[in-house]
Amino acid sequence: MPEPVYLNTAAAGLISPASLARSTAFAKQMLHNPSAAFAGWLAENFPVVRENTARLLGCDSSRIAFVPNFSFGFNAVLQSLAGKIHRVLLFDQDYPSVNLPVTLGGFEVSYVESSDGFSIPFSAIRSAVLQRRIDAVVLSHVQFLTGFMLDVEELGTFCRKHGVLFILDATQSMGVLDYHLDLLPVDVVISSSYKWLNGGYGSAVLYLEESFINRFPPKFAGFGSMTLTPEGWSYAPSARSFEPGHFSVEGLLRLEVAVTERLAAGQSTVMQHDLALTGRLAAGLEKTSFSIRGGVSGSRAAILSFDASEEVAKYLATKNIVVTFRRGMIRVSPHLHNQPAEIDFLIEVLEQYGK
Repeated sequence: MPEPVYLNTAAAGLISPASLARSTAFAKQMLHNPSAAFAGWLAENFPVVRENTARLLGCDSSRIAFVPNFSFGFNAVLQSLAGKIHRVLLFDQDYPSVNLPVTLGGFEVSYVESSDGFSIPFSAIRSAVLQRRIDAVVLSHVQFLTGFMLDVEELGTFCRKHGVLFILDATQSMGVLDYHLDLLPVDVVISSSYKWLNGGYGSAVLYLEESFINRFPPKFAGFGSMTLTPEGWSYAPSARSFEPGHFSVEGLLRLEVAVTERLAAGQSTVMQHDLALTGRLAAGLEKTSFSIRGGVSGSRAAILSFDASEEVAKYLATKNIVVTFRRGMIRVSPHLHNQPAEIDFLIEVLEQYGK
């Protein structure tokens, strides 16, 4: 069977052969001298992945923490907010990993809705914040189902003006969009690594704005949060407070290679590549009977969904095209490994189905 046409990065991103080789080499070290393998990684590789990730995201490395996944980082942040933040605004169709921890955390939750099944109007968010006296806004930068892309600059500036905390799930955007976090008016940004960062499973990136630690001291601590000095272990609240225990070394080794490859390629170049592919797909779908959710919109990242039946999704699978079917839509999410010819092939197969 030929290699699949993999257009499903919004579900999970491909890792590179170099990432696989790096993590496999470490796993082999664990067969013989695991304590030395971990100590060597902690001293030599860990500072590198922290610095390079911060460089990729345009922020100081002291603002970066590595956590096992988005949910761990987000729930840890919510613990810091408990008792200090009360009214939280969510999007009713956001990913469950964003909404459920807030509703279970005892916060007073309000929802903003989409009138067209795609966009989240800034006017609706603004009205909800002001009318309901919202303390914190928690949203995904890019919606997992439709690809709608939030205007973070506009919303963040508004939140800062009104003293509202802004927490951003960047799982569907980090690795696609060209971030400069130190310049964005956002308090907390969290992203798993296994999608658009192409870092595989086992790690996620947590960014904390400088004043956040002072306003909301961490409730976490452990081995990774402390510094060994001649006098013994010392602890000071910082982003590292969210790194309480030992890490998934193989996960962070894969992320290290992926970040290094991304820096070499240039994040802006990758973003242009991905957006060009979704633009090509949108143009091709305009010539078919399939309706694009949100239309041909500029408020979209590298995810495009179109209305279709499950039978269409099954037909694509017979052609070895990997996409996701959800809620009456087929979601296509091309990334840096994809080429225009693969998008053209998808359009051709859809046209064949229509006939």
